[in-house]
Amino acid sequence: QLCDMRCPAEVSQKFQKSALMLLNELFGSDVEWEEFETCGPPNKRTFRIILKVKVGGGEVRRFLGESGKKREAKQVASFTALKELSMEGEDEDLEESEEDTTRGASSQTASDGVGKPEKDDILSGRGGRPRRIAPRKARKTPLQQLNEMLPNTPFTLIDDVGPPTGRFTYAVTVRGQTFHGTGVSKKEASHRAAARVLESIYSIKFEDIPEEDLTDEQSAHHTHDGVETDDMLGNLKSELLEGMESTDVTGEMTSNSTTAVDHPSPVHQEVARQSLSKYTELTALIPLTAVGRNIFATIVMHRYDPQALANENAAVVLQGEVADAMTNGDSAKAEPMGDMEASTSASVRDSLPGSFEVVAIGTGTKVIDGNCLCTEGKHVHDCHGEVVARRAFVRYLYRQVELCVNVLTLGGDDSKDGATSLSEESIYEFRPGAGFVLKPGIDFYMYVSSSPCGDGRVFVAADNFSSRRQDNHPRRMSRGLLRYKVEIGEGTLPSGDDHIQTLDGILGGERLRTMSCSDKMLCWNVLGLQGTLLTHFIAPVFVKGIVVGNLYSQEHMKRALTTRSVGAELVGPYLASVENPPDLTHVPIQAIVERRDTARAAIHSFDWTSGDATLEVLQGATGVQVSEQPARICKRSFFERFTLLRDRLARVMPYAFPVLRTPADVTYRGLKEQALTHRAAKKALMCHLEKANGFWMKKPVEVSDFYL
Repeated sequence: QLCDMRCPAEVSQKFQKSALMLLNELFGSDVEWEEFETCGPPNKRTFRIILKVKVGGGEVRRFLGESGKKREAKQVASFTALKELSMEGEDEDLEESEEDTTRGASSQTASDGVGKPEKDDILSGRGGRPRRIAPRKARKTPLQQLNEMLPNTPFTLIDDVGPPTGRFTYAVTVRGQTFHGTGVSKKEASHRAAARVLESIYSIKFEDIPEEDLTDEQSAHHTHDGVETDDMLGNLKSELLEGMESTDVTGEMTSNSTTAVDHPSPVHQEVARQSLSKYTELTALIPLTAVGRNIFATIVMHRYDPQALANENAAVVLQGEVADAMTNGDSAKAEPMGDMEASTSASVRDSLPGSFEVVAIGTGTKVIDGNCLCTEGKHVHDCHGEVVARRAFVRYLYRQVELCVNVLTLGGDDSKDGATSLSEESIYEFRPGAGFVLKPGIDFYMYVSSSPCGDGRVFVAADNFSSRRQDNHPRRMSRGLLRYKVEIGEGTLPSGDDHIQTLDGILGGERLRTMSCSDKMLCWNVLGLQGTLLTHFIAPVFVKGIVVGNLYSQEHMKRALTTRSVGAELVGPYLASVENPPDLTHVPIQAIVERRDTARAAIHSFDWTSGDATLEVLQGATGVQVSEQPARICKRSFFERFTLLRDRLARVMPYAFPVLRTPADVTYRGLKEQALTHRAAKKALMCHLEKANGFWMKKPVEVSDFYL
């Protein structure tokens, strides 16, 4: 059908999709737009676009599109590519058919290769050129993919066995063929049926859909009496083991394929409860007009006994062995299954091992004004709650390292705020050759009262308000982009090519731009919360889970905070952080109604670190205290604490860390550049993100190039 068409408009009218959409469905990431060329007079521009398509065998084909509009030029190039590839496939199939006829193949086989390809054959690559248009791995669920290709396709439930076997069978008829899908739930059965349609007709393979126990013929005539006992036990075993794999001994839901948790565990719920309780306690004496519409974030420390955790883990392993024995018919080992399952489940799901403590809190919704930039590091540039909480947590880490150094220096205390003492116990311990190491049995969680600004919040509440609802348009151009906040404004904008900011340009009137909280949290999940300076002494500190209060979308949060970093060329702990991302879960705040709040955002920001007597109040537009004093979470404050810490360590162990042997007269920016491993990981992450997500908006270099 493509061979008979003369223009992209005919493709759109016939297939209800543009040539560009069909091209993207067929080749996906193998499509590349090389360059734009503009020619002609200003009043009659002509755009020429070169399309590169990687076909079978790694061959790259180029096609030219030319039009008075860039969008039309892309459509012309896409149409040319589709038509030429389908025509080449037709010629090749004709040659193969003639060869089959010469060798004595049946006339039916020969006639199949002569006819022009149908629409379904073009999409699947069978009627065209199989080596060129290869089946690709789907990026969506089978049901989503099928609904986009064939809207309103009816599914019929033909079998509903129900508990205890939980076998459901759906049937769907497409192009005169009937396909069946069977699963332990209706959702799984419909997904399997859709997957079979896509694989058979469109050659789209879903590798993560497991094979069914029953064939199509068996599924079509499947009844309760036809289910054998072995199948029933196998299903029960798989469900049991699946539940054990998805729940660890602390009650947290984990998965290899996704970091999103539909049902928060008791640990996640306790993190949310502790955060809200501490926030309410600290802001109780602050006037409501000062708090305003605000977003707050916390860092919660979870301390537990690693040995007790190992014992519970062993119990879960034993439970799995008993489940295997039950499946294999060993009644002697399977007898204690009931009691042990009940006790282990209670231990896993209901117990909260260890203690929880909120160690850092930050609130705020503002960024600094451009005319308040400081070249001495005394101002906080971003006063959004997530950023302020993370900076407050860095103060907490400095305090913990100073506590450990107190023990090494026999009680000497040269810390900046003089708050450390030997009576307090540090979360760090010093190990020769490894530096300051976090003690075992300590995890950190981050709680955010609302979804972070940026890519994690680019959805409409009316369309995607449910935390479990999937993104119906994952391939939109706006998905996954790096975004920035603008001074004297709310919300974010996608970053463009103009990502370099200059100090004189900002002072001359250019609006200051700051990266969104979603993008910053993505970096923290890869590079750690500790910042660059502390990596001279400690290993990266990662959060085990992120709990979001209101305005939560599971798919958007997962993409914004974890999956965008997949594929970055990282090593060591930074690569491990990408392969084992934090859990993402939703614990709504019951005291706050899920609605769009149009009240004026708070102009102040608050920060608090464990050990502080009171909150610190900052002006969001200036980044300093209300008294105009520098904030205790500003760059200069961290620089001072780092310098004191370095001097103390240089006196007692001058060869323990490379940074102790560097000259003392170095700038804040120079010290950060000396953290070679961390800087290399950050550079690799930035290069990966900027390939497809935009550019990282950098502050003028002058704001970090200062001395003490």
